Parts: sequence; C-alpha cells; structure tokens
Amino acid sequence: MKNLVLFGISNIVLFSACSQSVDANAKFLALQNQKYYAIKPGCPDTLSWIHIKNDSVLLHQTYWHPDSYRLDRLTYTLGESTDKDSLYLFIHKQEFAFGQDTVFQEVVNMGKTHDWLQRVWVKPEIDALLFVYQKYPFEGRPGHENVFTTVRLYVNHDVFKEAYFETNEIEGKFILPDGFTGRGLIALNQADGLEPEYDMEGIPIYRIGPNGLLATQHPENPFMMAKGTYKFYFIESEKQTLIEIPALYNDCRQSLTHDYTVNGEFSDERYRLDDIYVLVTRYNPAPNVIDEEFGKTTLGNVKIFRVDTLKNFLLR
Repeated sequence: MKNLVLFGISNIVLFSACSQSVDANAKFLALQNQKYYAIKPGCPDTLSWIHIKNDSVLLHQTYWHPDSYRLDRLTYTLGESTDKDSLYLFIHKQEFAFGQDTVFQEVVNMGKTHDWLQRVWVKPEIDALLFVYQKYPFEGRPGHENVFTTVRLYVNHDVFKEAYFETNEIEGKFILPDGFTGRGLIALNQADGLEPEYDMEGIPIYRIGPNGLLATQHPENPFMMAKGTYKFYFIESEKQTLIEIPALYNDCRQSLTHDYTVNGEFSDERYRLDDIYVLVTRYNPAPNVIDEEFGKTTLGNVKIFRVDTLKNFLLR
C-alpha cells in the first residue's frame, strides 16, 4: 500500500496555520471532495467512508447492516504540525446523525477549555488515509499526550475495489503461551522494556508472558494495526512450533453478533462458536487499569487484546 495520510485526534497547544508547509497544504487540498472507503480486515461487508470538504469532514460508520450507521460532521481549521510534511485539523464542532436521519445534533463536550475540541494530525498523500484516533491527555500524566485509541485505514475507490484479498504480508508476530486465554496488554516504546526481537526475516516479534503482559522497546506501528498485517500465535511448549490464532476485529464482532442474533447461525461458515479467536480492539484502556496490571505508571501506547471462544465474545 502506498501514499498514506495519517490522522490522529488529541488535545494540545494550538499552532498558527500561517507558516505550515506549502506541500502539505497542497496535498491536503487535493483530497477534498473525494470519498475514501474503510478497510476493515475480515469484515468485507462492513462499509464505512470519509469525505473531506472545504471546512468539514464527514465520517460514515456502518454498524450491523447498511441501514444502521452513524454520520459525524467535524468542522475544522488548519494548523501547523512539527513535521513539515503534515498538518493538523483543529476541530471546533462535532455533530452526528444516525441511520436515515439527516438532522445533525451537536456533541456536547463537557469541560471545554479551548475554542477547539479536538486535534487531528494529517499527513496527506493520494491513495489512502490512515486514521489514528488519539486520546485526550490523561489528567496528571505528563508525557501521555499522544496516545491512541483506535486506528482505521481508508483508501480511494479504485484501491477499495481490490482491497479485500488475502495478503501474505506480515509486519509483526505476536506470540502467546500455549493455551492462553483472557486479556493481554502490550506496552510499546517503553525505555525500560524488553529489547526488540526479530525473526530470521527481520519481522518484529512481540513475545507476551504467561500473565498476558509485554513491555517492549518496539515502537508503535499504527499502519500495521490498521492494515491487519500481523498474526497472533500460540507457541507449543515442547516443539516450540507456532499455531496461528485467527483474529477477530471489533467491527466484525458487531456484525457477527447481529447475524447470529437474527438468524441463529452465521452466514459465513468459517466462524464456529467454540473456536478460539484473538479479539483485537483498541489502544489504551483506562490508565488505572494499565498501571495496576504493570505495577507502575506506564506512559506511551498500550495495545489491548483478548483471547477466548467466539461464543464468549458474542455473549459478553
């Protein structure tokens, strides 16, 4: 995949738009009045998109079926980033509508301290948009300002038509003890974490402990998470062979829950209730959860996942 745009939402000091990169501005203007469609690994029937306009962004999020969706409208102004090839959108108003409703309601943001509500980091190119939604800074946690919540990949229409195919590209291997179930946390870019590990082909390895925790010096890779170019494995204790764990994405879980509730079975025969899956959800649960699990204050991005049967995921 080439030509990416990187978006992130956070709450920081406002920069002036006057001196931002001409190249970044020109690239961003070229994105306007176009739709980009969401790539959600394993969810080929889930259609969502983004549409950038002159002073607003429309975000369309499909849930269980085509008539069940949310449309967000974000009103923005441009600002300068520290990277000359990128810029920021400062969101002044967020509105939403559900389903066929065309009347937008403004989101009420409590504790607003600026004339803007959110910041969106944009690294503009042509063919694709990588959204990295960032969390507001945790109160009283300096250095924790640019943490993620979720990542999404959007591509233009021509790429989207060919997007849902099985790819052999692997950019990361997550290895779990054989038989592990439950929640896991991976703290990335930790100065005191385990040194980065790679396989013979140079692919990063994330080796999670029996307690489901890993603190590693490996940096964040939102591109990998958004594209789904990674695998989870059990490692067999005696022969040390790797057994792949199929991934289940949160958007897929919503669709499967609706499918099973309505039909009593799955339209896609690949899914079985008693099979083990790894549910890949979001970054950075509540800070007290992170600190309690790792036994210390953990800054930076923490990826959360869970291993269980499909039945337990749907009934949870």
